[in-house]
Amino acid sequence: MKKLVCSFLVLVMFLGTMTPPVFGQEGNSSANSSKVDVLNLVEPYVELQEDGTLALEGVPRGLYQAFDLENLESHFDQINKEVLEGNLVIDEDLNISETGFSTFHHAGYGSWSYHWWGYQRLFNNSQANEYRLRLLSQAAGAGMVTGVTKWFPPVGGIAAVSGGYWALLATRVEANNRGNGVKVSVTWVNVFSVESL
Repeated sequence: MKKLVCSFLVLVMFLGTMTPPVFGQEGNSSANSSKVDVLNLVEPYVELQEDGTLALEGVPRGLYQAFDLENLESHFDQINKEVLEGNLVIDEDLNISETGFSTFHHAGYGSWSYHWWGYQRLFNNSQANEYRLRLLSQAAGAGMVTGVTKWFPPVGGIAAVSGGYWALLATRVEANNRGNGVKVSVTWVNVFSVESL
C-alpha cells in the first residue's frame, strides 16, 4: 500500500512539473497575468455573428496554432448550439447568459457560467470541500458517472484528462479555500485557475 501511495505522489509531483505556469496558484501574479495576456491576445479575433453565435475571424496562423484555437472553436460550437436552441444569449461585450431566470445561478453558485474563453464557477466553503472530494475520487480512477458531471465544466474532453490533473485541481481547491469558498476557471484547453473568495 505504501508503494502505491508513494507512486501516486511521485506521479502527481512529476505532472506538476510538466504543467504550464498558467495553472497558477493563489498569489502567483505572473501566472494570472499569463492567462490574462493569452485572453487579451485572442479576444480581438472573437466575433459576435449576426445570428448571435461566436466565431473566430482573421486569426493569424501562428496565433491559431500557438494557443490551440481549434479547441476554442470546438468550445464555440458547444456554445453556439445552445444559442441556436435558445438556451444562451451573447451580448456585444461577449457576455454569455442563460435564458430564463434563476437567482441561485445568477448569484454565481451552483452551476458553471459560460464565457467565450471557457467556464467559471463559484463554490462556497461546503461546495468547495465536496468538489475537492469528487476531484480526488476522479483522480483515483472513478469514471464519470451519471450525476457527477455537474461538478465538472462542460469543456470538451474533460472526462478524459488524467488523474494527475484532477489531483492537482483538488490540491489547488484545498489550498485556496480559506473558509469562504473558491472561484474555479477552466479555459478551452482545460487550463484551470483557482482563486480564494
